[in-house]
Amino acid sequence: MRFVKYEVRRDLCRGCGDCEQACPKGAIVVDEYGIAVIDQGLCDACGDCSRACRLRGIVKKAGLFR
Repeated sequence: MRFVKYEVRRDLCRGCGDCEQACPKGAIVVDEYGIAVIDQGLCDACGDCSRACRLRGIVKKAGLFR
């Protein structure tokens, strides 16, 4: 169980890849539509992707997640 996760705001993502490069776990890829996608199974919720995003397109969600 996790208490924090990060999600990509599809309306803000431009597919620049900054978050993908910042992720130490390799949990982010830019899909064929130019939108970043976070693999929640690989993500350790460090927040590096959110800090790297110049458009504030990755948001922190709090709650109880599997």
